[in-house]
Amino acid sequence: MKKKPFVRGEKGGALVMALAFGLVLASAGAACFFVVGRQYRVVHQAACWQVSLLAAEAGVDFAMNEVRKTLYDPSGAFTGSWTRGAGEPFVDTNGNGSRDANEAYTDTNANGQYDAQGASYLSSAPMDRTGEGGTRSYALVTVDLPFEDAQGEPYYRIRSTGITDVTGPPTVAGEKADLVLRKLSLLRDRRTGTLLSRPQARRYVEAVAKPVYAFRLAMMAVEGINLNNHNIVIDSWDSEDPAKSLNGAYPAGMADRVQWNGDIATNGELINAGSAHVYGTAGTNGGSVTNADNVTGHRGDPDNKIYSNFYQDVIEVVRPVNISYDLSVSSVGGSAVLQASSAAPVNFLLDQLRLSGNQTLKLAGVKDANGAYQESYIQIVVRGDTSLTGNSQIILDPGVRVRFFVEGNVDIAGNGFSNPNDCLYLQMYGVAPPAGTVRSMSISGNGGFKGAVYAPGYDVTIVGGGNTDSVYGAFVGKTIRMTGVQSVHYDEALGRGGLVADYQIASWYEEDR
Repeated sequence: MKKKPFVRGEKGGALVMALAFGLVLASAGAACFFVVGRQYRVVHQAACWQVSLLAAEAGVDFAMNEVRKTLYDPSGAFTGSWTRGAGEPFVDTNGNGSRDANEAYTDTNANGQYDAQGASYLSSAPMDRTGEGGTRSYALVTVDLPFEDAQGEPYYRIRSTGITDVTGPPTVAGEKADLVLRKLSLLRDRRTGTLLSRPQARRYVEAVAKPVYAFRLAMMAVEGINLNNHNIVIDSWDSEDPAKSLNGAYPAGMADRVQWNGDIATNGELINAGSAHVYGTAGTNGGSVTNADNVTGHRGDPDNKIYSNFYQDVIEVVRPVNISYDLSVSSVGGSAVLQASSAAPVNFLLDQLRLSGNQTLKLAGVKDANGAYQESYIQIVVRGDTSLTGNSQIILDPGVRVRFFVEGNVDIAGNGFSNPNDCLYLQMYGVAPPAGTVRSMSISGNGGFKGAVYAPGYDVTIVGGGNTDSVYGAFVGKTIRMTGVQSVHYDEALGRGGLVADYQIASWYEEDR
């Protein structure tokens, strides 16, 4: 049998072809892996960039919770994980005592920004994301007080750095425009130059929280408003604007000066307008306004007079803390005089305040060498009930600013208050009652009232008695009810004073460095 000769070249060619084919597959696989890996990095770098902004915004939320806590729990604000800084050291090149932009500093808390003395900062516990590409995210937050408003109330500056660890090697991916937008820190922190242990996405947000005062509306109720009588009028004026007042007083009969900002609103679902003439708007929280034929809206904007998307945070009132009291008077049950001070307020702590017959409580002011009254201050905390009956009256001297904090029920009848000053000079605050209870506060227009009430835990009743009854100011209550023939004239200046009831974000800025 003739054997086929062995051809060495055939098997060698097959091996070469196999190797070549394997090389082609490996090249294709490598190219595919490169493309997929690059796209993977693009996706996750973009995701980390977005998550770092969420972390920064969460840091602002952390800070806003603490800022609001200063209103109702000041001793508990900025405690726990928060640290009050002693100020980060810097080289004062020009010797002006403050750090300028070109002067170097030591970033003590590694938040990428200079923190002045007294600033508070928080490094939150890492917030782990789970799922595909899950990485660690956290925030570094600094809070300081850059300035005060005209009333001496602080603005808070919140600077929050959101940090997210970036997956993969320290290699950029994506289009050039995307890289310019994201500006990831792969080897060093872009702001401080500090070496990083792993790539990071950092977003920097700065927000300013401004104080919001308690008396923003003519009437605000937590649950509901009932204007259940006829010929009620609610309007406004501005005691601080000569064009909207009569030498600071309500410009009765002057249509060009009386304003249409007598707004009423509730966090509840019902306002019974009772056909009252409301020269302003009426708002509910998803509810309705009944008998609203005479609600006008603001002057020049009659189409937006009733709305159902109102909500306003309500801060509970607490008794003033960390103050010293003048204990020379513990109770007022007859005529008395309490002296105000031109410096810090004089604080009185009373078990009760009850006047009847012709009794009076005089809040005495301070005069200068020429006999003219000066601005003076007094604060009265009443732990029990407050009542005025008969012809009794509380009299404020000119220039006296008083704040009442009442913890019991309140019935202001008799001749009410005699207040020769603006509405802001007389403020009444209802301290939050124990859980499950509601206090009552009744104010008679017949006795005269020119001031402001903030009592979100109280059922507030404004009582009229005659055709000329008027009250001047603003009212906040759990519920508000008006009875009798009367008018409420809201002083718009109240919206710029009184106790701070909340803080709101006034500006929001993201740095793009």
